[in-house]
Amino acid sequence: MKQFAVFFSFFCFINLSYGKYNKGMTTEEEYLYMSKGYKVAVESGLDLKTGYAIGKTYSQIVGIYSFEYKTLLKVSGQDTTEVGYIVKIFAKFLFGPATYWYGVPMGNQTLMDQFFTSLYAPANEGLVKPFFKTYAAMKEIGKL
Repeated sequence: MKQFAVFFSFFCFINLSYGKYNKGMTTEEEYLYMSKGYKVAVESGLDLKTGYAIGKTYSQIVGIYSFEYKTLLKVSGQDTTEVGYIVKIFAKFLFGPATYWYGVPMGNQTLMDQFFTSLYAPANEGLVKPFFKTYAAMKEIGKL
């Protein structure tokens, strides 16, 4: 029984510490970069913003929508902190393809309100349900 307890404790420690980063609070500058600046950088062939890195990247398809989630990490010396998610959504509409970019902030209610306002815009009505379906699924299985 003691061996099981030691093994279980070790397993829990490894599970909790492996690949995990500190959860941060998104600043307005980081939110603007996630929602607008990253797209411009990618399309212009520019490097990632200094002091930041991309962590986990996950993709999922729901109907006509293809979602790509990227974790934005702030790197400062030995500390690495998650500051939010960059979400690229590719839609295959009958009239042609469309691409949407969003920044999903962490720990900042004002920025979360801005995110939800942009997501719930009338033009985006069809992607709200698929977005939450993929986001919830990714969170549930621990990919985000």
